[in-house]
Amino acid sequence: MATDYQRRRLALALDAAKMSLWDSLVPQGNVLKSKIFWIDAGLGLLGLTPQKTTQTFHAFLQSVHPDDAQQVVNTMQNAINHISDYEVQFRVVWPDLSVHWLNAKAQVIVSASGHSIRTIGL
Repeated sequence: MATDYQRRRLALALDAAKMSLWDSLVPQGNVLKSKIFWIDAGLGLLGLTPQKTTQTFHAFLQSVHPDDAQQVVNTMQNAINHISDYEVQFRVVWPDLSVHWLNAKAQVIVSASGHSIRTIGL
C-alpha cells in the first residue's frame, strides 16, 4: 500500500509533467455510459477547476473539440470491445475557448468473467 509520502511524490511528479491519472467504470461495455474518476487535478487538463473528481463521459465529451469527439469515442469503444490498450491524441476546448492537445493512454480492465468493466489511464 502506498504511503502518504509516496502519494504526494506521485502527485507532484504528475503535476510537474502536466499529467493526470484517471479510471472509469464502463457499464455493459459501453463507453458512452461510462463515468470518469479523475485523480488529483485531472480536470485541470480540460481547463476546469478540479473541485470534483467525478465526471460522466458525456460531460467529458463536452470539452473535446467537436472535430475529434467521434475519434475519441471510436478509439475507446474499440479498445473496450477488443480488451486492448489504447492511445489517442485529441484537442480539448477550455471554457476560455483556447484549444489544447492531449494524449491519452489507457488499459482496459476486465472482470473475472472476461468482460470489460473499467479503464485506467494517464
